[in-house]
Amino acid sequence: MQNYYENKFESLLLEYGAEIAKEKIVEDLLYKSSQPQSRSFKSKFDMFWQSSFIKLLTIDDVKSENYILGLSQYIRFNLIDKNICLNFLKLDVQSFI
Repeated sequence: MQNYYENKFESLLLEYGAEIAKEKIVEDLLYKSSQPQSRSFKSKFDMFWQSSFIKLLTIDDVKSENYILGLSQYIRFNLIDKNICLNFLKLDVQSFI
């Protein structure tokens, strides 16, 4: 079952391609004030970082200010999933720090 961010990413991917879709989806996370509804996730940050498209992130993506801010908000709410953090670290340690 797909969540809000996976569905949104798929529509952005079809419309703009992968690179722009990755930029727009994190902007949606950070700058859209409404909270997607889901009982399976603790927050919109949890839903975002658990999405399947996260596997598509590159080192350039995780170095961007929006992805760093998105991860910091995820960690701030104590929603830390070890695998998400490890995958981010594998791409760029400095951005994670």
